[in-house]
Amino acid sequence: MQKLQEDVAVKEQEKQKLREQLQALEQELQKIQEEVNAHKQEADGYDRDISILKAEIRGIEIKIERNQLVINQTDFAIGQNEETVVFLEEKADKQKELLGKIILSIYKLDDVSSVEIILTSNTISEFFNDINHIKTLQESMKDTLEKVNVIKSDIEKEQVALESRINGQLKLIQVQELEQAQIEQKAQEVKVLLQSSRSKEYAFREVAQTKQKTISEVRNQLFVLEGAGVATSFGEAYEYAKVASSITGVRPAFLLAVLKRESSWGQNVGLCYLVDVNTGSGKGKNTGTAYSRVMKPSRDVGPFLEITSALGLDPFATAVSCPHPRYGYGGAMGPAQFIPSTWMAYRERVSAILGREANPWLIQDAFIASAVKLADAGASAQTYALERKAALVYYAGGGWNNPAYWAYTDATGVGIMDLAVQYQGDIDVLEGR
Repeated sequence: MQKLQEDVAVKEQEKQKLREQLQALEQELQKIQEEVNAHKQEADGYDRDISILKAEIRGIEIKIERNQLVINQTDFAIGQNEETVVFLEEKADKQKELLGKIILSIYKLDDVSSVEIILTSNTISEFFNDINHIKTLQESMKDTLEKVNVIKSDIEKEQVALESRINGQLKLIQVQELEQAQIEQKAQEVKVLLQSSRSKEYAFREVAQTKQKTISEVRNQLFVLEGAGVATSFGEAYEYAKVASSITGVRPAFLLAVLKRESSWGQNVGLCYLVDVNTGSGKGKNTGTAYSRVMKPSRDVGPFLEITSALGLDPFATAVSCPHPRYGYGGAMGPAQFIPSTWMAYRERVSAILGREANPWLIQDAFIASAVKLADAGASAQTYALERKAALVYYAGGGWNNPAYWAYTDATGVGIMDLAVQYQGDIDVLEGR
């Protein structure tokens, strides 16, 4: 008991230390933001831009440190959950073992008739003691069954909580990739400025501003959805986005940005095939590498089989995303990377729009499904605030307002909102604006 109390005390100290570190980083981040704002009030110039960029880089570094602390906290909580699950499973095993012994005892007693009990008992008192023993065993069996059911329910709850934390962990890791890309981009900007003389400090900007893309260049530039293995021209992608926009009211540039970011999460994990419908395990499409979490069996395998059956596809030869190397499940389908259970929520609506069975592996269907989902979250209003919220809801669901995920939309140059600005610029060229 004392050892258990000591373990609890040590873990509480570790949690408090993580909380204090997180609070210190939040305070430093606030100071950095105040510094950036102060620099922005200064007159335009070389030193001002350098100061802003350096402050912004430090701010991003702090966000990465903060996210790492949150990840550490999640790791800690996951560890505690895993310990709880192991404890509950051990307890359930002991209760099951006890239940087995009770059942065996009752079975043996049931094989003995009342006459035999009387004949083998020395006294009437012993006979009634045996009868009472049987009743006690029956009551004990009922109590043990109830305990097993309670423990089973507790295990299921702990496993749900554990999975939720793991999914949150994966999203934080993804956001960190964005923030790291921000640092690299801003460091390059600093390098460019430092290499420029004062007399030419804005020359590179002027060149960038005066260089105009031609309509042909924009239309034919490659638009790649990495995780889905889809490559098309920007012009063609824009046409699909325009159709989806006419149906849902979601801006084409915003839709293109969301699809680009969502698909890019899968660019490093390749493509997989489902192999076992019972476990959700699979293999790499090109490598044959075995994966244990290609699809969550209780959530996605059933819908996946239904989707492929309706489309006349072989479920074991239809590519889905592979799982992240550390956390979560794969199973995302097509250009928009919908998991099967999520696709089912939009399947009928998209099919009604298309006038045929919706196919998540077709780029047109994927664009419309994503636009419908974004419109449901408010993106059809086409305001900055509601588009930003819709993108975060698309990514994190009910946890959209968690600051740890905000880089998904806000990261300079690589977040959804900046990507949408870039694509809008290309669309303006195509439209002659």
